[in-house]
Amino acid sequence: MVEVKICGVCRTDDARAAADAGADWIGVILAPGRTRSRTVGQAAVIFDAAGARRVGVFVDAEPAVVAAAARDLALDAVQLHGDEPVDVVRRVRAGVACEVWKALRVRDAADYVRGAGTYGNEVDALVLDGWSPGAHGGAGVSFDWSAVAAEDVSTGARLVVAGGLTPGNVAAAVALLRPAMVDVSSGVEEAPGRKSHAGIHAFIAAARGARI
Repeated sequence: MVEVKICGVCRTDDARAAADAGADWIGVILAPGRTRSRTVGQAAVIFDAAGARRVGVFVDAEPAVVAAAARDLALDAVQLHGDEPVDVVRRVRAGVACEVWKALRVRDAADYVRGAGTYGNEVDALVLDGWSPGAHGGAGVSFDWSAVAAEDVSTGARLVVAGGLTPGNVAAAVALLRPAMVDVSSGVEEAPGRKSHAGIHAFIAAARGARI
């Protein structure tokens, strides 16, 4: 069964609602200066409110910063959502005791193939997000699922699909791409940083009801 990550969680009520709805992973943005950014202290409170596994999302952070947050928050995964080169990914992996995920900002199938070739055997999961010129993630931008699904790519990493997912389209994404996990943030929000609890329930139900 596909796993579900609810990302960009900013409030304890939303973390509890996601866990109660059956989310496997809760993601908190630990990159400063974003709409949904939270400090390590704020993230600790959010994570403690839910029983789901913990993901900290970073954008071009120093490996030492990632390692400290992973330790202090007892993270289950760190998600690198910037332009981190392979040597930085390796340094992050060496400094943490949890999973390491790498986001790929996908414009077309070539971006996916290139990114999978570069990072696919370096990380535990590849997160496919839609490319946006103004943001590293959370912009609600999708990518061409059919083009990516047509590529015969094999890596050691699990596939996570993000970018533009909603309760209305997640089942189609799961059926076509057969990911290990789907990841949603803005697609279940009432406003930036405020999740719709009904939307979370609908998203998880649709993802797990998909025909594959």
